[in-house]
Amino acid sequence: MSGQTQTRKSVLSSSEGNVLEDENAINILSSSKILSEEIQEKQVIAVATETEIDAARQQYVPVAKHSAILFFGISELANIDPMYQYSLAWFLNLFVNAIVKAPKSNVLEERLEHLNYYFTKSIYQNVCRSLFEKDKLVISLVMCLGILVSRGKINKSHLLFFLTGGVGLEAVPPNPDNSWLPEKAWTQIFRASDLEGLARTHYLPPAYTSPSLGLQEITND
Repeated sequence: MSGQTQTRKSVLSSSEGNVLEDENAINILSSSKILSEEIQEKQVIAVATETEIDAARQQYVPVAKHSAILFFGISELANIDPMYQYSLAWFLNLFVNAIVKAPKSNVLEERLEHLNYYFTKSIYQNVCRSLFEKDKLVISLVMCLGILVSRGKINKSHLLFFLTGGVGLEAVPPNPDNSWLPEKAWTQIFRASDLEGLARTHYLPPAYTSPSLGLQEITND
């Protein structure tokens, strides 16, 4: 567009006399106007195309999120053995291969499901080839937990509590009955009662600390 503007300025400045009587100048200006209009039309089409591409890209965001979970999951394997490290280039190569080879479908939901399934299977098979037999169960657990947490099937705070036993700065109230309830178990029960879905009223509901009903009966069961 700026080039066409400069062309028109050059024609107008170099034209001698009345520009309307200069046939060459009129031809140049006419062709310049036509070209300018064509450029504007193409720009409108380009904007519309970009919008369509962005809309299509957004439809595949679930696949991108699923793949990111797998990538960061297998990255954790380096904590088990430094040899278990996988480059982003290697990961992307498997991802592109999955896009090409996963079953096609005109139904978006089916296509997304095929991509996620094929890529998950491909990652698992390729990673397992590089693992010691004793560590293959670990990658199954890591991938499974990552997917379940991302889908809201497992509460992340509950999972962390299960793995760590719970960490808190709040003082733990006295053990209601240390004759049968170990201090460590009481501490973990108290911490667990602060988790989402297990929220306590004050410290714990009276039934939990009642020697006749509550905690001991639940523990024995």
